[in-house]
Amino acid sequence: MSTMVVAVLCFMFGYWVRLCYEPGYSGWGKNELQVTGNALVEAPIHYAWINLTVAMGNETNPAVAKIQSDHDVRSITSAVQPFGVLPADIDGSKVFVGRKSEWNNEVQEYQEHGYEARRTLKIRLREVRRLDDLLTLLSTYTSVTTESVEFGTDERDKCFAKALSEAVNDAKKQAQTLTTAAGLTLGRAVSITDMTDVQFVASQMGSSRQEDFDEAHKKSSFTRETVAIPAKVQVTYALIPTETR
Repeated sequence: MSTMVVAVLCFMFGYWVRLCYEPGYSGWGKNELQVTGNALVEAPIHYAWINLTVAMGNETNPAVAKIQSDHDVRSITSAVQPFGVLPADIDGSKVFVGRKSEWNNEVQEYQEHGYEARRTLKIRLREVRRLDDLLTLLSTYTSVTTESVEFGTDERDKCFAKALSEAVNDAKKQAQTLTTAAGLTLGRAVSITDMTDVQFVASQMGSSRQEDFDEAHKKSSFTRETVAIPAKVQVTYALIPTETR
């Protein structure tokens, strides 16, 4: 960005801020400046959640599909135990049994044929260094699709508190820069709002797309040691009019 553009932006900001606290101005932001602060804090990874779909099909009998699905779930539960995975570390949905639907390229529509028993499993692995080995084991099951891997930490609350503090400091630095450029004086913080997106935090901890997961697994890139904990705050500061400085 050129020096001229920066100068013009600072002038426009200064004009807008002065307008906001001119007597008679009744709009939002009178004598105030609102700034958004962001921060990321790296937290140590203590476990990984592996999200699976277990699906078995049968052309004529839905009960057979369910029996086969139940068998694979029991087999998986037993196979992961040598990795330190306890029954409490496995969370599964109820089985859904229904018609199997697949896309037909010739007629360009979904068509039903046979039956399918489907459920989801979520496996927590605390020995994260063995993640690649466990993924390799799960890939031997033809009924299993590994949807994603999420990484978690036991220090999330502590790290999130630190991230919030750093986000507030980030907002203050921005506010000081803006008011200095406009020739104004920054007052006290009037309000602070946590704007952190919980869904964004979750997405930062893993890969949600199957193609991303496959590519990462090929490169054996599941050796990360930390996960980023984000925080976002919105801080409103009072502006001190020139005549009271």
